[in-house]
Amino acid sequence: MKPYITNKLSNGLEYILIENNNIETCSINIIVNVGSVNETSSIRGISHFLEHLLFKKSKKYKNITEEFNKLGVHGLNASTGHEKTYYYCNVNKIHIHKCLEIYSQMLFFHLFNSYEINKERNVIFEEMNKMKDDGSDYLYEFTRQLVFKSHPLGKSIIGTENTLNNISKKHLLEFYNKYYNPNNIIISIYGNFDKSKIESTIRKYYSINNKNIHYQKIKPYNINNTNFEYIVKKKNSEQVNIQIIFPCLEVIHDINYPLRLAYEILGDRNNMSSRLFNIIREKHGLVYTIRSYIGLYKSGGAIYIYAGLDKKNVMKAIRLIIDELKKIKKYGFTKQEFATTKIKNSTSKLILLQDGSEIADHYGDELMLKKTINKPIMSIKSLLDKYNSITLKEVNQAFNKYVDFDKMIIGIIG
Repeated sequence: MKPYITNKLSNGLEYILIENNNIETCSINIIVNVGSVNETSSIRGISHFLEHLLFKKSKKYKNITEEFNKLGVHGLNASTGHEKTYYYCNVNKIHIHKCLEIYSQMLFFHLFNSYEINKERNVIFEEMNKMKDDGSDYLYEFTRQLVFKSHPLGKSIIGTENTLNNISKKHLLEFYNKYYNPNNIIISIYGNFDKSKIESTIRKYYSINNKNIHYQKIKPYNINNTNFEYIVKKKNSEQVNIQIIFPCLEVIHDINYPLRLAYEILGDRNNMSSRLFNIIREKHGLVYTIRSYIGLYKSGGAIYIYAGLDKKNVMKAIRLIIDELKKIKKYGFTKQEFATTKIKNSTSKLILLQDGSEIADHYGDELMLKKTINKPIMSIKSLLDKYNSITLKEVNQAFNKYVDFDKMIIGIIG
C-alpha cells in the first residue's frame, strides 16, 4: 500500500497527501514550477524577487506574514531555486485549512505595490551583498556559470545589480500571471488531517482558472560543452575558498543513485570518515571544512567538491584532492568505505521518516518530477531499498564515468 495519495483538480493543480494521525501538526510544502531557468537576461532574479514579495499584500489580506503568524506557524519561509520555488511551514493541525486559504491568497491574488517593490528591492541588494561576503556562496555563483555556459542552469538565481534595478512592477505582474497558475503548482501535506476535508479545502480555494498554460520547456544541458577551465578571483578575506566541479546528467537517470553514494563516500558533510575528510583534514590538517555534494535538476546536473583553507595551502590541497580522485578512478572505493557509507545513508533515510518537513519536501519534489518529466514517485521506503540494492561496482562505475578531468572546473576565491 502506498504511504500517500495523489489527486488532480480540473485546472491541473496536483497535490499529494501523507497522513500521520500520531502527531498534532501538519507540514505544508507548495512548489511552483518556476525558477531562474525560466528568466530572460534582462530580468535575472525576478523569480527570487517575486518570492520575497508574495509575503506582503493580497486581495484579502494587508500582510500575508501577519496572517500566518496569527496561526502560530513554525518554519514559515520560502526559497527560490534554478527550476522551482518553494513555500513551506509547519502548523497546528487545527489551523491547516486556514493556512491553505492564506497560501491561496499569496499564490493567486497578490497585489503589487510600488512602495513594497522598491523596499524589497533594497532588501535583496543587502542579501546580494551578504552573498558576496560569503566566499562559498559567491564561489558557487561564478563557477556554476563556467560549468553550464550559456545554458539557463548557469544563470544567477539572485540576479545582478543591473537586472534587479531593471525589474519593474509591470515585469513582476507579467511573470506572476505567467507562472503562478494552478496547473504549474503542486501541494504536498504531511501530518494529522482528515483527508476528505483537506481535499474539500483544496478544491474550495485552488479551483481557479489558469491565466496562462503555455510554458517553455528547458532543453537538457549537453555535458560535452564543458571543458577544463579554472578561474581565480581576488577577495579580501581570512580564508580562501576552492571548488572543483564536474558536470553530470539530469535527475531522471538511474546512474545518479550510485553517483550520489559515491559522493557521500568521497566527502559528505555528515560523514567524518569520508575519503577527503580523512586525507585533507585529518592526515594533512589543511582545512576545517571540506565536502562534496551533487546538484541534480530536470535539465542537468553537477558534482561539487568544496574546501575553505589558508591561502598558503591552496595548491597543495588541490593537488591532494585531484590525487585522491585519480586513485579512486584507478582502484575504486574500498569495501569498508562503501559499507560504512551505506549504513550512514540508511540511517539518514530513517531520520528523514521522522521529520515532517522533510517528508513533505520529499513527496512534493517527487510529485513535481512526475508532473513535469514523468518520473515515477518514489516513496522514502522505496528510496531506502533502492540505495540498499546498489553495489560497489555500480558506485565505482558511476564515479569513473563522471569524474572526467577534461571537463573539470576549478574555482578559487580569496
